[in-house]
Amino acid sequence: VLETGSDVSISAEGYKTWQQRLTVTAGSTEIYPEIKLDVADGILAITSNPAGAAVTIDGGYVGIAPLSVPVSPLKEHRVEFFLEGYLKTTQTANVVSDETTPLQATLKPNIGTIKLSVSPADAVVTVDGRAVGSGSTNLALPAKKHNLVVSKAGYQPYKVAITPNPRQSQSLTISL
Repeated sequence: VLETGSDVSISAEGYKTWQQRLTVTAGSTEIYPEIKLDVADGILAITSNPAGAAVTIDGGYVGIAPLSVPVSPLKEHRVEFFLEGYLKTTQTANVVSDETTPLQATLKPNIGTIKLSVSPADAVVTVDGRAVGSGSTNLALPAKKHNLVVSKAGYQPYKVAITPNPRQSQSLTISL
């Protein structure tokens, strides 16, 4: 160790590397306290289906799936997935030091139903730009905002934003 200081690092497989700058006065001996290495993190490789779910680990936000996150191998972790229009999903995960552990969550749609009464009966019903039928129908949709259009040649189209609520029956009457 130089009197001006030296960067010292100690590493061992399965442990985090310890680094510190040490200095010793020329002609003297220094005694440093015992160095304890911390167990290395493991990696959670997180994916969601559909992709794009917000992810928390042990209550703290870590990002949007897919992502990889270093976590302690010394405990079980609570991983939660949130995505608009889907039910929250919770899983637990354990990792091994210095290893990558995959974690996949398949989110279930949070479905609400809207009963449509449409006149004329052959008017086309479109949700988010996709034709879903004609005339009166029941729409089962994820509980998030959707753009509904009811149209027929020769009539003014009816456009509205709808948000299905799974805990409430909803109906909409549309006359072009």
